[in-house]
Amino acid sequence: IDRLLKNSHDHFFCFLPSPPGSLSAFLLDRLFQGVFMGAEQADIIKNIPENAIIVYTSKYKSGFDFLFAHTRYRQQRLPVPQLVFDSEIYLWQPLSRAFRVCLAYLDELIQHHRIHNPYRSGYYERALLSSGCALLPLVEKKGFYRRFVKEKTDPLRYLIEIQKKTDRPVYLVPQLFFYTKKPLPAVPSLVDMFFGSSQRPGKIRKIVTLIRHPGKIFVELSQPLNLRQWLSQPACVDKSDDYMALQLRRELLLQHNRHRQFMTAANLKVIR
Repeated sequence: IDRLLKNSHDHFFCFLPSPPGSLSAFLLDRLFQGVFMGAEQADIIKNIPENAIIVYTSKYKSGFDFLFAHTRYRQQRLPVPQLVFDSEIYLWQPLSRAFRVCLAYLDELIQHHRIHNPYRSGYYERALLSSGCALLPLVEKKGFYRRFVKEKTDPLRYLIEIQKKTDRPVYLVPQLFFYTKKPLPAVPSLVDMFFGSSQRPGKIRKIVTLIRHPGKIFVELSQPLNLRQWLSQPACVDKSDDYMALQLRRELLLQHNRHRQFMTAANLKVIR
Protein backbone atom coordinates (compact mmCIF):
# COMPACT_ATOMS: atom_id res chain seq x y z
CA ILE A 1 0.00 0.00 0.00
CA ASP A 2 2.82 2.42 0.84
CA ARG A 3 4.42 1.79 -2.54
CA LEU A 4 1.12 2.36 -4.33
CA LEU A 5 0.62 5.58 -2.37
CA LYS A 6 4.21 6.66 -3.07
CA ASN A 7 4.88 6.69 0.69
CA SER A 8 2.42 9.52 1.26
CA HIS A 9 -1.21 9.84 2.30
CA ASP A 10 -1.46 13.33 0.81
CA HIS A 11 -4.05 12.28 -1.76
CA PHE A 12 -7.41 14.09 -1.74
CA PHE A 13 -10.14 14.94 -4.24
CA CYS A 14 -9.91 18.61 -3.20
CA PHE A 15 -6.79 18.88 -5.40
CA LEU A 16 -6.79 18.78 -9.20
CA PRO A 17 -3.40 18.92 -10.93
CA SER A 18 -2.83 21.38 -13.74
CA PRO A 19 -3.25 20.24 -16.41
CA PRO A 20 -5.45 17.37 -15.18
CA GLY A 21 -4.65 15.14 -18.16
CA SER A 22 -4.76 15.34 -21.95
CA LEU A 23 -8.42 14.36 -22.37
CA SER A 24 -9.71 16.36 -19.39
CA ALA A 25 -7.73 19.43 -20.43
CA PHE A 26 -9.05 19.18 -24.00
CA LEU A 27 -12.68 18.92 -22.86
CA LEU A 28 -12.41 21.70 -20.27
CA ASP A 29 -10.70 24.02 -22.75
CA ARG A 30 -13.60 23.57 -25.18
CA LEU A 31 -16.19 23.87 -22.42
CA PHE A 32 -15.08 27.30 -21.19
CA GLN A 33 -13.71 28.82 -24.39
CA GLY A 34 -16.79 31.02 -24.93
CA VAL A 35 -16.77 32.62 -21.46
CA PHE A 36 -15.57 36.22 -21.62
CA MET A 37 -12.84 37.55 -19.37
CA GLY A 38 -11.30 40.93 -20.17
CA ALA A 39 -7.55 41.53 -20.33
CA GLU A 40 -7.85 44.05 -17.49
CA GLN A 41 -8.92 41.21 -15.20
CA ALA A 42 -5.64 39.42 -15.81
CA ASP A 43 -3.77 42.63 -14.93
CA ILE A 44 -5.30 42.53 -11.44
CA ILE A 45 -3.53 39.23 -10.79
CA LYS A 46 -0.29 40.24 -12.47
CA ASN A 47 0.07 43.19 -10.08
CA ILE A 48 0.17 40.86 -7.07
CA PRO A 49 3.72 40.07 -5.79
CA GLU A 50 5.22 36.91 -7.28
CA ASN A 51 5.88 35.25 -3.92
CA ALA A 52 2.29 35.76 -2.74
CA ILE A 53 -0.19 32.98 -2.03
CA ILE A 54 -3.32 33.72 -4.06
CA VAL A 55 -6.71 32.48 -2.89
CA TYR A 56 -9.62 33.24 -5.19
CA THR A 57 -12.94 33.52 -3.37
CA SER A 58 -16.37 32.66 -4.73
CA LYS A 59 -19.52 33.62 -2.90
CA TYR A 60 -21.07 30.15 -3.12
CA LYS A 61 -19.66 26.65 -3.30
CA SER A 62 -19.42 25.77 -6.99
CA GLY A 63 -17.36 23.22 -8.87
CA PHE A 64 -18.16 25.21 -12.02
CA ASP A 65 -16.32 28.28 -10.70
CA PHE A 66 -13.29 26.21 -9.73
CA LEU A 67 -13.06 24.40 -13.06
CA PHE A 68 -13.28 27.68 -14.97
CA ALA A 69 -10.45 29.24 -12.95
CA HIS A 70 -8.43 26.02 -13.19
CA THR A 71 -8.83 26.02 -16.98
CA ARG A 72 -8.78 29.62 -18.14
CA TYR A 73 -6.08 30.88 -15.79
CA ARG A 74 -3.82 28.10 -17.04
CA GLN A 75 -4.48 29.25 -20.61
CA GLN A 76 -3.66 32.86 -19.71
CA ARG A 77 -0.59 31.86 -17.69
CA LEU A 78 -2.00 33.20 -14.45
CA PRO A 79 -1.73 31.51 -11.03
CA VAL A 80 -3.90 28.40 -11.32
CA PRO A 81 -6.00 27.20 -8.35
CA GLN A 82 -5.32 23.49 -8.06
CA LEU A 83 -6.68 23.33 -4.52
CA VAL A 84 -10.30 23.99 -3.52
CA PHE A 85 -11.45 24.30 0.09
CA ASP A 86 -14.41 22.26 1.35
CA SER A 87 -15.16 20.73 -2.03
CA GLU A 88 -14.19 17.65 -4.01
CA ILE A 89 -13.54 17.19 -7.72
CA TYR A 90 -14.17 13.65 -8.97
CA LEU A 91 -14.93 13.56 -12.69
CA TRP A 92 -11.82 15.27 -14.07
CA GLN A 93 -9.16 13.50 -11.99
CA PRO A 94 -6.52 11.36 -13.75
CA LEU A 95 -7.40 7.69 -13.16
CA SER A 96 -4.10 6.91 -11.44
CA ARG A 97 -4.60 9.78 -9.01
CA ALA A 98 -8.24 8.88 -8.34
CA PHE A 99 -7.08 5.36 -7.48
CA ARG A 100 -4.52 6.67 -4.97
CA VAL A 101 -7.09 8.96 -3.35
CA CYS A 102 -9.52 6.08 -2.86
CA LEU A 103 -6.74 3.84 -1.54
CA ALA A 104 -5.59 6.54 0.91
CA TYR A 105 -9.16 6.96 2.22
CA LEU A 106 -9.54 3.20 2.61
CA ASP A 107 -6.19 2.81 4.36
CA GLU A 108 -6.99 5.64 6.79
CA LEU A 109 -10.33 4.04 7.57
CA ILE A 110 -8.82 0.61 8.21
CA GLN A 111 -5.74 1.76 10.12
CA HIS A 112 -7.23 4.56 12.22
CA HIS A 113 -11.01 3.99 11.97
CA ARG A 114 -11.68 7.53 10.76
CA ILE A 115 -12.31 9.47 7.58
CA HIS A 116 -9.25 10.91 5.84
CA ASN A 117 -9.41 14.66 6.57
CA PRO A 118 -7.29 17.33 4.76
CA TYR A 119 -7.57 19.77 7.70
CA ARG A 120 -6.59 17.31 10.44
CA SER A 121 -3.69 15.89 8.44
CA GLY A 122 -2.34 19.37 7.59
CA TYR A 123 -2.70 18.64 3.89
CA TYR A 124 -4.43 21.93 3.05
CA GLU A 125 -1.53 23.91 4.49
CA ARG A 126 1.15 21.85 2.73
CA ALA A 127 -0.68 21.89 -0.61
CA LEU A 128 -1.38 25.63 -0.42
CA LEU A 129 2.22 26.52 0.42
CA SER A 130 3.41 24.22 -2.36
CA SER A 131 1.02 25.24 -5.16
CA GLY A 132 0.62 28.84 -3.99
CA CYS A 133 -2.96 29.09 -5.20
CA ALA A 134 -6.46 27.92 -4.25
CA LEU A 135 -10.15 28.72 -4.43
CA LEU A 136 -12.30 29.22 -1.33
CA PRO A 137 -16.14 29.49 -1.21
CA LEU A 138 -17.47 31.93 1.39
CA VAL A 139 -21.01 30.59 1.81
CA GLU A 140 -22.49 27.12 1.70
CA LYS A 141 -25.94 25.75 2.48
CA LYS A 142 -24.92 23.98 5.66
CA GLY A 143 -22.12 26.35 6.65
CA PHE A 144 -23.61 27.33 10.03
CA TYR A 145 -24.39 23.71 10.94
CA ARG A 146 -20.93 22.50 9.90
CA ARG A 147 -18.93 25.16 11.74
CA PHE A 148 -20.96 25.71 14.89
CA VAL A 149 -22.98 22.53 15.51
CA LYS A 150 -20.53 19.91 14.24
CA GLU A 151 -17.51 22.15 14.96
CA LYS A 152 -15.96 21.72 11.53
CA THR A 153 -12.98 23.81 10.50
CA ASP A 154 -13.66 27.27 9.10
CA PRO A 155 -11.41 27.66 6.02
CA LEU A 156 -10.96 31.41 6.61
CA ARG A 157 -9.85 30.80 10.18
CA TYR A 158 -7.48 28.14 8.84
CA LEU A 159 -6.14 30.66 6.32
CA ILE A 160 -5.57 33.23 9.05
CA GLU A 161 -3.55 30.67 11.01
CA ILE A 162 -1.44 29.95 7.91
CA GLN A 163 -0.80 33.66 7.33
CA LYS A 164 0.46 34.03 10.89
CA LYS A 165 2.99 31.24 10.31
CA THR A 166 4.35 32.18 6.88
CA ASP A 167 6.35 35.16 5.61
CA ARG A 168 4.58 34.99 2.26
CA PRO A 169 1.60 37.36 1.95
CA VAL A 170 -1.81 35.81 1.31
CA TYR A 171 -4.00 37.69 -1.17
CA LEU A 172 -7.74 37.02 -1.32
CA VAL A 173 -9.17 37.77 -4.78
CA PRO A 174 -12.99 37.79 -5.18
CA GLN A 175 -14.08 36.05 -8.39
CA LEU A 176 -17.58 36.81 -9.67
CA PHE A 177 -19.55 35.04 -12.41
CA PHE A 178 -22.26 36.84 -14.37
CA TYR A 179 -24.64 34.77 -16.47
CA THR A 180 -26.49 37.74 -17.95
CA LYS A 181 -25.95 41.47 -18.36
CA LYS A 182 -29.57 42.22 -17.52
CA PRO A 183 -30.46 43.41 -13.99
CA LEU A 184 -32.38 41.02 -11.74
CA PRO A 185 -36.17 41.38 -12.30
CA ALA A 186 -38.33 42.52 -9.39
CA VAL A 187 -40.61 39.48 -9.79
CA PRO A 188 -38.93 36.09 -10.49
CA SER A 189 -40.24 34.07 -13.40
CA LEU A 190 -41.16 30.38 -13.33
CA VAL A 191 -37.77 29.60 -14.88
CA ASP A 192 -36.06 31.48 -12.05
CA MET A 193 -38.03 29.59 -9.41
CA PHE A 194 -37.28 26.15 -10.85
CA PHE A 195 -33.77 26.60 -12.26
CA GLY A 196 -32.34 29.44 -10.18
CA SER A 197 -32.07 33.14 -10.95
CA SER A 198 -29.64 34.72 -13.37
CA GLN A 199 -27.66 35.91 -10.32
CA ARG A 200 -27.46 32.41 -8.84
CA PRO A 201 -28.42 29.83 -11.47
CA GLY A 202 -28.78 26.15 -10.70
CA LYS A 203 -26.61 23.48 -12.31
CA ILE A 204 -29.00 22.85 -15.22
CA ARG A 205 -29.30 26.55 -16.04
CA LYS A 206 -25.53 26.97 -15.87
CA ILE A 207 -24.93 24.11 -18.29
CA VAL A 208 -27.65 25.22 -20.73
CA THR A 209 -26.33 28.81 -20.75
CA LEU A 210 -22.76 27.58 -21.19
CA ILE A 211 -23.70 25.42 -24.17
CA ARG A 212 -26.28 27.61 -25.90
CA HIS A 213 -25.21 31.15 -24.97
CA PRO A 214 -21.59 31.09 -23.70
CA GLY A 215 -21.12 34.71 -24.79
CA LYS A 216 -23.57 35.84 -22.10
CA ILE A 217 -21.28 34.57 -19.35
CA PHE A 218 -18.43 36.78 -18.19
CA VAL A 219 -16.08 36.85 -15.22
CA GLU A 220 -14.95 39.77 -13.07
CA LEU A 221 -12.17 39.87 -10.50
CA SER A 222 -12.51 42.35 -7.65
CA GLN A 223 -9.85 44.24 -5.71
CA PRO A 224 -7.46 41.79 -3.94
CA LEU A 225 -7.31 41.86 -0.16
CA ASN A 226 -3.85 41.56 1.42
CA LEU A 227 -4.50 39.33 4.43
CA ARG A 228 -1.26 40.27 6.18
CA GLN A 229 -2.09 43.97 6.03
CA TRP A 230 -5.68 43.29 7.03
CA LEU A 231 -4.55 41.40 10.15
CA SER A 232 -2.20 44.23 11.13
CA GLN A 233 -4.94 46.86 11.35
CA PRO A 234 -5.82 48.11 14.88
CA ALA A 235 -9.30 46.54 14.79
CA CYS A 236 -7.71 43.06 14.67
CA VAL A 237 -5.27 43.53 17.55
CA ASP A 238 -5.89 41.14 20.47
CA LYS A 239 -8.89 39.59 18.70
CA SER A 240 -9.41 35.83 18.49
CA ASP A 241 -8.98 33.97 15.20
CA ASP A 242 -12.68 33.05 15.25
CA TYR A 243 -13.67 36.70 15.53
CA MET A 244 -11.30 37.77 12.75
CA ALA A 245 -12.55 34.97 10.47
CA LEU A 246 -16.12 36.19 11.01
CA GLN A 247 -15.18 39.80 10.22
CA LEU A 248 -13.10 38.75 7.21
CA ARG A 249 -16.01 36.75 5.77
CA ARG A 250 -18.34 39.72 6.22
CA GLU A 251 -15.91 42.06 4.48
CA LEU A 252 -15.36 39.71 1.54
CA LEU A 253 -19.09 39.09 1.11
CA LEU A 254 -19.71 42.83 1.20
CA GLN A 255 -17.09 43.29 -1.50
CA HIS A 256 -18.69 40.56 -3.63
CA ASN A 257 -22.14 42.13 -3.25
CA ARG A 258 -20.97 45.68 -3.97
CA HIS A 259 -19.10 44.60 -7.09
CA ARG A 260 -22.17 42.75 -8.39
CA GLN A 261 -24.43 45.71 -7.58
CA PHE A 262 -22.05 48.06 -9.39
CA MET A 263 -22.09 45.90 -12.53
CA THR A 264 -25.87 45.54 -12.42
CA ALA A 265 -26.36 49.30 -11.96
CA ALA A 266 -23.99 50.01 -14.85
CA ASN A 267 -25.94 47.66 -17.13
CA LEU A 268 -29.24 49.16 -15.97
CA LYS A 269 -28.02 52.65 -16.99
CA VAL A 270 -27.03 51.31 -20.43
CA ILE A 271 -30.49 49.73 -20.87
CA ARG A 272 -32.21 52.99 -19.90
